[in-house]
Amino acid sequence: MNPPNKRRAALYLAAVFLAGVLAGGAGGYALGGKSRYRPPPTSEQMAGFMVERFTRELGLDADQREKLWPIARETASAMESLHRATHEKVIAVFKETHRRVETFLTPEQVSKLRAYEEREARKFGGGKPPG
Repeated sequence: MNPPNKRRAALYLAAVFLAGVLAGGAGGYALGGKSRYRPPPTSEQMAGFMVERFTRELGLDADQREKLWPIARETASAMESLHRATHEKVIAVFKETHRRVETFLTPEQVSKLRAYEEREARKFGGGKPPG
């Protein structure tokens, strides 16, 4: 390679590297501030998703969709109850874990643990089960 081609190759390499840095920075900035927690759908929304999916996958007609709605609502309600019960159990496990950890923390660390618990509770709907 002669010197102008080496210079051109180095310039291209630098441009590609800079483009990667800019794209990574922009993507990190765009995704960095967003919460990853999204509350679960309501039971009516879940039933709607089920009806839409069955309609699309199975090619249901209007009469079949009407017959599916009560079943979808019942199923969604059962799923919501299951999710609520599971959520409560998960919260109880974390509370018990924190109480056990407290036994060997300093008072300052216990205070930090309380602040951490409050932040997490706000992030996840106040620790209340969905629905």
